[in-house]
Amino acid sequence: MKEQVTMDFYIQETPEVFLKNLENRKKLLEKIVNEFVKGGYQNIFIIASGSSNNSACCAVPFMEKLLGIQIRVLTPFYFCHYVDALPADTLPLVISQSGHSTNAIQAARRVKELGRAVIALTGDSDSDIKETCSLLIDYGMGLETVGYTTKGAVILMEFLMLFALEAAAAQKKLNEAEYKRLEALFRKAAQAHQIVYREVKRFYEENKELLNRMEKVYIMGSGANMGTALEGALKISETVHCMCGAYETEEYIHGPNIQVKKDYTLFFLDSFTEVKERICQIREASRCLTPNVYGLSGTFISRELGIKKEDMEWFDLISPLFNVVYFQYLSYKITEETDRWDDNGKEYDQFDALVHSKTETYEKMYQAGLVT
Repeated sequence: MKEQVTMDFYIQETPEVFLKNLENRKKLLEKIVNEFVKGGYQNIFIIASGSSNNSACCAVPFMEKLLGIQIRVLTPFYFCHYVDALPADTLPLVISQSGHSTNAIQAARRVKELGRAVIALTGDSDSDIKETCSLLIDYGMGLETVGYTTKGAVILMEFLMLFALEAAAAQKKLNEAEYKRLEALFRKAAQAHQIVYREVKRFYEENKELLNRMEKVYIMGSGANMGTALEGALKISETVHCMCGAYETEEYIHGPNIQVKKDYTLFFLDSFTEVKERICQIREASRCLTPNVYGLSGTFISRELGIKKEDMEWFDLISPLFNVVYFQYLSYKITEETDRWDDNGKEYDQFDALVHSKTETYEKMYQAGLVT
């Protein structure tokens, strides 16, 4: 019998695909970099939902710092109903990992209505979104048949960050030494992914009795890792099926902390920069509210990889590439251990029958067992 492919399989596969795309980045990014450079764009609208939206939120701080432009991350619904114009200096990018999301396809049509060429990023270049696009780019994630995306989320982050790296190099916004310095940090990020995977497995085994029982969860992040917190909350919500919210660390103490009781579980994502001290202060104060407080520190990662002090700010900006593994693995392992994969019940089936988020093509693939 063929072994079932799981979220864990794709988590473990990610570093290999990551390094492959890093090596092949010139070819992978050629079309989008050429479009960006020749267009002289000063802004980017990234239009995406779900994990794709969260991945974009993770990538944007790095992209903005490197390119020196403004980048907005919009949901397809917001873009379709609340954006009336696309300035000529703004590049619209529609993202759909599956290529079968109805809202992304609607957003692509809206781009066309606004008189612009439709550029879309996808993990499946043979998907339904291709019918609406002028330029469809496969961002190189390969196959991922599990709907709770893990590999695809990280590879999309990498693609967007590397797009900024190559575009900045093409526009002479960084010299060769700076370019090679950042390239080396991406290689370190692939190693960090494996380190976090090793550590989160240990963390789960040491705390699984409490983790398996958690029902109310907050994840706090800052900077690029606000996107990590958002993706972590999405993963836990859709797999473990418990309430999970994401907050910027400082914003958490401006209201959300008031409802925290002893049955809450809090995760705090660390930083490699000077904000680390403030994060630790808020994290430790939270132990007054609940004993279930976990700090996901990056100190051991930077020490193990020998990250230089002068590289810490850049490493912090790309840290979602590996920090997201904490929540990807916990989501998988808790759901597996507590056998919650199929506990949505008939109510969800009724809901799904009334409101569709995927095209008929995808639904047929699901019924055929091609995706799960």
